[in-house]
Amino acid sequence: MFYTPIAARIIGYDLPVSAATRAYCEMLLADPVVLRWQQQARAVSYATEPYQLDLPRAPWPIG
Repeated sequence: MFYTPIAARIIGYDLPVSAATRAYCEMLLADPVVLRWQQQARAVSYATEPYQLDLPRAPWPIG
């Protein structure tokens, strides 16, 4: 289960990996516990900004 988040990224981004690695990732993601975990994650909702603070805002400096 430790590698399940990595397997999700490999499959989700369709990264180039060997057939054996892809099969291992698909096996991890098909596990009933992982499927239940994904189902529970989809049911969660939360405030994107739970702590409303009156602070100045500026765009994130990029490049």
